[in-house]
Amino acid sequence: MCRNRRTAHGVCLLRKSGTCFSSDPYYGADLMAPALWREHASSERMGQLGRSVDAELWRDVGAFYHADLRNPCGPFVRAYGMDMTGYCALVGLWIALAIGDPAPAPWPASGGHHQGERVYGPVFALLRPEVPEDALPHLRRFTGPRTFERTFGETQATVLIERDLMMGAATLKRRWDQQHPATIYWRPAPEEPLGWILLTGLNDGVAPVVADRCLQLRRQSKSDEPIQFLLRAPDLDEAAATPGRWDLPGLCVAVEVAAGVTLDYVRWIDHPRYGRCLEVGYSTPTEMAGRTQALSLRPER
Repeated sequence: MCRNRRTAHGVCLLRKSGTCFSSDPYYGADLMAPALWREHASSERMGQLGRSVDAELWRDVGAFYHADLRNPCGPFVRAYGMDMTGYCALVGLWIALAIGDPAPAPWPASGGHHQGERVYGPVFALLRPEVPEDALPHLRRFTGPRTFERTFGETQATVLIERDLMMGAATLKRRWDQQHPATIYWRPAPEEPLGWILLTGLNDGVAPVVADRCLQLRRQSKSDEPIQFLLRAPDLDEAAATPGRWDLPGLCVAVEVAAGVTLDYVRWIDHPRYGRCLEVGYSTPTEMAGRTQALSLRPER
């Protein structure tokens, strides 16, 4: 379990620390901790507190999760992948056990990146997920569109979840490729793998937010580095990304840019965790900073 956890009347203050908030692998470890707590508490009161922490964390998982897309919406403070059907994320294993059906579970039946996490299977099975009744429906089926905000640490996440689309964003302070400050997910066509867009965690001084049904990005500090995205979808074509519009399989994205912002490059890369992706970069004027919106992405079905 991540450090800096506290409880008050059984409510988990994970959001106040923000250490591993919204993390596919580490929420799985976080769920293991209160499960051990409730099962092996030294007193009834401690057991009740463990169950309360467990329930609150499951509610957070359910709020971000889209059962039809079989993934939680970002942003992710730390993640090893973008699609839990193709890599072994511990929260996906918990969800698979909770719903009791491998077909819709966000857990690869075989293969997948980060396979070492499979060793947790017997432990999680013995502990048994105890999902609150108000959170369990979110894990089994899409329960309807929603938008919400969630504060963790000194950061606020903004989220939009719809039938075939979801977006999430937060300004994360650390520059790290395992941080995913903004994400967009969609289903290009029935029975096809997900498409996704990632604002990488290596961007310098970029503040994203989901507002007015689009992903808006501002420069927080002066920088001569491009704003960088990774894109992946079935049958994705390099020519799809143009300066003002991305015509992606099953999704069009209108791109609005501020004065001086230009498309810098579109190129294929082989990412060690995500596989073959399209990398898209927009250059911005070095002096751009503060409240100036550099660009926005507006998905259009």
